[in-house]
Amino acid sequence: MLSFGEVGGSIMFELRIGPFGGSRWVRSGRRWHALFFCSAFWATANAGGSGETTLVVVNAASPLSQQIANEYMKLREVPDANLLRLDKVPSVGTLPINEFRRKIWQPIQDYMQEHRMEQTIDLIAYSADFPYGVDFRSDAKAHKLPRNRYRGHVASLTGLTFFARRVMAEDVGYLGFNHYFNEFAGPARVPSGPGGMTARLGKQEVKRLKKEAARALKKRDYPQALESYRKLVDDQPGLAEHWYQLARVESAAGQEEQALASLKEAVELGWANSLRTQRDRELSPLHVRPEFQTLLGRMETAFGPFEISHGFRHRYVWSNSDLAFWETDDRLDQYYLSTFLAYTGVRGNSMPEISHYLSRAAASDGTAPDGTVYLLENRNVRSDTRQPLFPVTVAELSRRGRKATILASSDQGQDGILPVGRDDVIGAVVGAQGFNWGKSQSRLLPGAIAESLTSFGGHFDKASQTKLTAFLRHGAAGSSGAVAEPFAFQEKFPVPMLHAYYADGSSLAEAYYQSIQIPYQLIIVGDPLARPFAQFARVGLQAPDPAGPWSGVVRIVPELQPAQDTAIETVELWVDGQYSASVTAGDPIVWDSRQVEDGSHELRLVAIENGPIETRSVFRTIITVFNNGNRIETIAAPREVDYEQSIAVSGHAIGAQAVELRRGHQLLASADTDDGHWDLTVPAKVLGMGEASVFVRAVFDDGQAVRSVPLPITINPPAR
Repeated sequence: MLSFGEVGGSIMFELRIGPFGGSRWVRSGRRWHALFFCSAFWATANAGGSGETTLVVVNAASPLSQQIANEYMKLREVPDANLLRLDKVPSVGTLPINEFRRKIWQPIQDYMQEHRMEQTIDLIAYSADFPYGVDFRSDAKAHKLPRNRYRGHVASLTGLTFFARRVMAEDVGYLGFNHYFNEFAGPARVPSGPGGMTARLGKQEVKRLKKEAARALKKRDYPQALESYRKLVDDQPGLAEHWYQLARVESAAGQEEQALASLKEAVELGWANSLRTQRDRELSPLHVRPEFQTLLGRMETAFGPFEISHGFRHRYVWSNSDLAFWETDDRLDQYYLSTFLAYTGVRGNSMPEISHYLSRAAASDGTAPDGTVYLLENRNVRSDTRQPLFPVTVAELSRRGRKATILASSDQGQDGILPVGRDDVIGAVVGAQGFNWGKSQSRLLPGAIAESLTSFGGHFDKASQTKLTAFLRHGAAGSSGAVAEPFAFQEKFPVPMLHAYYADGSSLAEAYYQSIQIPYQLIIVGDPLARPFAQFARVGLQAPDPAGPWSGVVRIVPELQPAQDTAIETVELWVDGQYSASVTAGDPIVWDSRQVEDGSHELRLVAIENGPIETRSVFRTIITVFNNGNRIETIAAPREVDYEQSIAVSGHAIGAQAVELRRGHQLLASADTDDGHWDLTVPAKVLGMGEASVFVRAVFDDGQAVRSVPLPITINPPAR
C-alpha cells in the first residue's frame, strides 16, 4: 500500500497493490448534484457533449494551432463564441504549474466568466502547440509533501485542466481521485493468518528470494524453489502473489493437492488474473481438476457490478455525499473534461494525419460500427496489469451487443502485442513499450479508441517507447499516454471497461474520464466528442419560420422525434452560442427577441435525452431579428483569400456611428462610418488557415446595434 502523502490532515491519495495490481474497488452508489441551470428542418446530432458546451483553446502564436481549431470547429459545429486565443503560451514540453495557472487557466476562467460560460462549458479542447506537461514541484514543496518516487513531479495539461478548480485553489488534491470514475467491486479478500501484510524480510532479501526461486524453477530444482517461496509466504501470508507463485512450483513438482490449496488461498486473498492462471504452463497439470476450473470461474467473475455510464456536466458535483452533508469544498469536485486535439511537436502528428483522424471521428457519430475491441495479452507487466479485467470486459461488451476478443501470442498468427490481420478494430487495449501498427496489417475503424499502458506514451521529449500518436497516425479517434513515469499503476490508466462506456453512447472524453481513477499523469489526444455508439433524436423547428424576420416575444415550437427506445426530457434554446432557456419536451419556448441585437443570429435547439447518458441532439439555423428598424448591408466580402493577404469588407449602415468586424467575441477590426458607408480590413492570418466565419456589427448613435449575416471565408495556405 502506497500513500502519496497528506496535507492538512486529508489524504492526497493512496494506491493499493494486489492482484489487479490489486485494489478492491467498492462503492455504494454515486450521487451527482446539479448546482446550476436556469431553467420541418432536421438537425445534426450531438451526444456526450456538443459544440455549444465545448471551448476550443488556441495558441495564438501558432498558425498550425489556428488551422486545426478552424477545422475542428467546422467538423463539430462549435460556435465562434466558443473559440479562445491565448497569447504568450509555450508551444511544447512542460511548464511550471504557476505558469499554467497564470498563462493558461486564468485566461480561460476569465473568458468563461466574462461571457457567462462558466457553468455551460463542459469540455476544454486544446488545439495543437501547447505544453503537454506541467511541473508541480513548487506545489509539492509548498505543501511539504513527503518525497515519493511514485508520485513524480510532472502532470499532464489535460489532467490538470480536469482538476482546474483544485489547481487554482492550490489544493494538491489534483494528485488524487477522480470521482467521475465509474467504480466497481473487485475480488473480496480474506486475511491470511495473524501476520497480515506485515513484512519482516527486507526488500533486498525478498528480491533475492524471488530471483533464487525463479532460477530454481527454471532448472527444475523444485525443493529449492519451494523453500524460497515458502519463506516468502511465511513472511507475507496476506500477499496473493506469493501464494500464486507457490502454487505454480507445487504443481510443477507434482504436489497437486498442495498446489490447489495454495491457489485457493491466492484467490481468497484477491488473485483474479484468470488469463495468466489458465495459460501458465506450470499449472497445466491442474486443468483436469474440477477444483481448478471452479477457482478459474471465481477469478473470471471477480469484478462487478459496475456503475452505469453517465453523461458529464460541469455543473454536477461528483460525490458520494448526500446533499444534507454537502459542503462548499465539494465544489472542488466539479471538473472539466479536457483533451488535446493534436500533438504536432517532435514525435507528433502531421496536419494531413490530424485532418484524417478528426474527420473520420466526426463521420463515425451514430454509425454503431460493427467492430471488435481487442484486448492484447502478453507476459509484460504493461499487459499483465490490466488482464484481470479482460474477461469481464468481454462479457460486459457482449451484454451490450458488442464484440470483444482477447488475443495472446499463443493464438495462431498473433503476437500478443497488437491485433494482427484484423480489419474491424474499434478498440485496442495494448500493453507494450514498443510496437509498429503498420506491420500488424490491422485496420482501425472510424471512431476507434486505441491506447497502450506504458511509461512514456505521452512523454514526447523522450525518444524511448512508441508514442500515442502512432495510433492516431493510423486513424484512431483518440489515444492516451503517460507524460511521466507512472510505475504501471492501473489507477493511472483507463481500465478496459472504457470500451463498454463508449459502447453505451458516451463521448470519447466521457468514456475516458469514467475509466481513469487517477488521471493527473495521463494526456488524452484526439476528438473528445467522437460518439459512434450514440443514438440521436431528430430535432427541427416547427414554428416560426426562420426565413422571415422575428420580432417581439416569439413562441418557438420545436419538432422532436426521439431515437428508438428513448425519450426526450428537455429542450434547450441557445442563441449565438449562449444558453438562453430550457423547457420540458413538448412545451413551446417563449423567447423575447428584444434580448438580442437586431440582425442575424445563430439559433440552436438542443434536445436532451431522458437517460443517464443525456444524449444531446442539435438543430441549428440562422434567424433574422428585426425590432428597431436598423439595417446593415454588406456590399463586398471575399469568399477566399491567401494567408498572406488581407480580408477587406465594405458596406452600408445608414445612421450608424461605427462598425466592427468580429468572429464570435473576438474583435478583429473597427472603423467609423462615412455617411453610412464603411470599410474594414484585417490580415487573413488573424483568422488562421482553413474555413472561418465573421460578421459585421454596426453601432448607432442611440446605442442600438445590428449584426450582418455570417460571412464565410476560406483562408488558403501561403504559396511555398
